[in-house]
Amino acid sequence: MEFLNSLVKLLAVLAGILLILVGVRYAMLTFDAIYQGIQQPATAMRVFDEWAQFIVREMDDMAHNDTLRRVENIRIVAALIVGVAGFLLAWISIQIIVAGGKIVALITSDERTTRKILHEIVSQRRQEATIAPTGPQSAEERARLREIRRKAKANDNRAEPRFGDTRDV
Repeated sequence: MEFLNSLVKLLAVLAGILLILVGVRYAMLTFDAIYQGIQQPATAMRVFDEWAQFIVREMDDMAHNDTLRRVENIRIVAALIVGVAGFLLAWISIQIIVAGGKIVALITSDERTTRKILHEIVSQRRQEATIAPTGPQSAEERARLREIRRKAKANDNRAEPRFGDTRDV
């Protein structure tokens, strides 16, 4: 049974790594197309012109509809369509990478390590929450902190010392 569990985990990690690689490949293709469009504007204009012609053909096919209005500069619409498509392709590529990373992280993470990290974070926040409202417990600590605050104000130092702070101001 343990072997089957390990095999399933291995296959899931491989699937996550495959998703990451596929996402990186598609992201590279998308950003390469954008880069090529910037480097060679004539190629980009040809793409916009092809989209503009496609839009005009579609508008002509729907010409029997009286509510359809013609757009003066159809290239702008084509550029917007290509831009939105490029943004969506880049976003989808990044989401594929994120999904693969989440799969790998969930499968390979050690449960004890995760619990230990969460326990340290929660206990640190609890400690800060209990220290902040109550302040120092002894009269000596309170007097020492008052003296540090007084020196800080005299030096125009705006940093408030925290409980247990041993630095000299």
